[in-house]
Amino acid sequence: MKRTVMLSLALLITVAVMAASKATVYFTLTPQMNCENCENRVKTALRYEKGVKQIATSLATQVVTVTYDPTKTSPEKMEGALKKIGYTAKASKTMPKVKVNPQPGTCPESKNGKCSHGHK
Repeated sequence: MKRTVMLSLALLITVAVMAASKATVYFTLTPQMNCENCENRVKTALRYEKGVKQIATSLATQVVTVTYDPTKTSPEKMEGALKKIGYTAKASKTMPKVKVNPQPGTCPESKNGKCSHGHK
């Protein structure tokens, strides 16, 4: 009986610690993401940051949502990773109010269907 109680207590403490070590941050980027290639570049850059658990990008809202372990990384470190690939990121702890992009997936820098950084 004593062993079961101790095991249950240890399990509850473990679950509480794991739940407490998650945070979410929302990024808006400059320049904007304009296509799936942009989204993939952003996800790849963030994926290499230690402690990043989940990444979601949206062309329509231009928001990058990252769930991470705050004991291993910070929004400032993630901003640095995004800066390395050419983005200036603004972090927020709450979902920013954004204007929805009416035509996601089109690059405004494209000429004749191609652009200088690989968009279609």
